[in-house]
Amino acid sequence: MTEKSDLEIAFNTLKKKSTAYSQLWNYYDGQHPLVYSRERLKDVFSRLDARFTENWCAVVVDSVLERILLKQIVVNQNDAATEMLNRLVVDSELLLDANDAHLAMLVTGESYIIAWMDEGDATPTPITMIRVMCILSTIAATRA
Repeated sequence: MTEKSDLEIAFNTLKKKSTAYSQLWNYYDGQHPLVYSRERLKDVFSRLDARFTENWCAVVVDSVLERILLKQIVVNQNDAATEMLNRLVVDSELLLDANDAHLAMLVTGESYIIAWMDEGDATPTPITMIRVMCILSTIAATRA
């Protein structure tokens, strides 16, 4: 059996996540299938040319999101690292992306903010990676 390339593994992983994450975002956005508790209700309402739904998914997610307030990053027992990271947060305007990352985490259970610094940049540029755009992988040889 031939070993799959990193690109093939990444593509297959993203493709697999796409279906599940699309369904989760659809529920959050209120685009979900109607489910009836009894077959009789399904029969009665199937003849109506109307759709009655209420979406409480967004209310639940948004109520948690509104309570998340990232003030600072703390590195346990390392004041210098804490100060450096918090300076980076301010300089890179990372908190502007934090709300999108938190929302994606609450809806899908997964979210990333990746910081990238090009040559000549004074500070890294944060990029919020949400939905199905990102996977993380480790190299087996580096695992402890």
